Amino acid sequence: MLVFPALLIFILIYESHHLPAFLAKLSMPIHSACLQLSPSILYQPVFNAFLCGAPFPHASTFDDLKATGLLHLVVVSGAHLLIVEQFLLYFLAKRPSLKKVIFPALIFYMLAARAAPPIMRALLSFAFKSLQKKFSLRWSALQINAISGVLGLVLFQNDRQRSSLLLSWTCALAMAISQLNSNPADQKKSKIFIWTATLRTCIYVYVLLFPLLLPLSPPHPFSIACNLIMAPLISGLFFPIILLGAAFKFLTLHLGSLRFESIFELIDFIWCQFATILHWAAHWLPSPLEPKSLARQWLYFYVLTLNVFFLVFEVHFKRQKMKRILL
Repeated sequence: MLVFPALLIFILIYESHHLPAFLAKLSMPIHSACLQLSPSILYQPVFNAFLCGAPFPHASTFDDLKATGLLHLVVVSGAHLLIVEQFLLYFLAKRPSLKKVIFPALIFYMLAARAAPPIMRALLSFAFKSLQKKFSLRWSALQINAISGVLGLVLFQNDRQRSSLLLSWTCALAMAISQLNSNPADQKKSKIFIWTATLRTCIYVYVLLFPLLLPLSPPHPFSIACNLIMAPLISGLFFPIILLGAAFKFLTLHLGSLRFESIFELIDFIWCQFATILHWAAHWLPSPLEPKSLARQWLYFYVLTLNVFFLVFEVHFKRQKMKRILL
């Protein structure tokens, strides 16, 4: 399994100028195949955006997701790759020998999602984590996030691609910061810890992403409550259901004797109920804030400064923690 992460990093370093065009060409047939696997009958454009990274249709649902601050969970991002990884780990738990296929499967999903910068950054993080685990490099989550983000900036030269990369990079940074002082033992002892940790993560994500969202009309701070309640439902329930639905659709296309229309109708029903709740929440939330124009150079400076600051802070934090242990 280690061969694939090492090979990916090697290719990225030495072929960074040609790789985006190559990936775009390579991903076209895989992305087209992914679009055929939408398990929805009525909401296929939405599901294609959710599963395959297709452009999200600008309808009322898009506005509701934007107003509630949940759009980043529906548009393909690094979180999707993490969910796919956990999905595969769950089904391969009883067959450790097959875990070698996880990284190739993640590469395949990255191509199915049109090799989007956020998912590429997440794939790089996965590769570095695999190297760290193999060689006991003791890289922290903040260090891996910084390295994968910088490599992403080198790889993607387009301003639009870099904008989505900065959002994904900063979101991952906020999640890493929220776990900096967490104790896994506390998580097992108390359910309150899970809610407080989730709330802390939502606040960090909103605060750190706010400058990057200013040119795009950022959601109201009350959207933090929507993320706290609805984000776990999207990432932990709805997206896995879509993955299962895509698997059933694959079987339907290739084994004509099998029919799963009732399952597809159930998925449509679940999404319809979610869209209704989402519209209600967007109606009661205050309107998104007015957009403010910011020079792109300042956004690059902001994200890079954030990473440097928290890397230095992490070193200082660990030193202070070690001193308290020794005392």
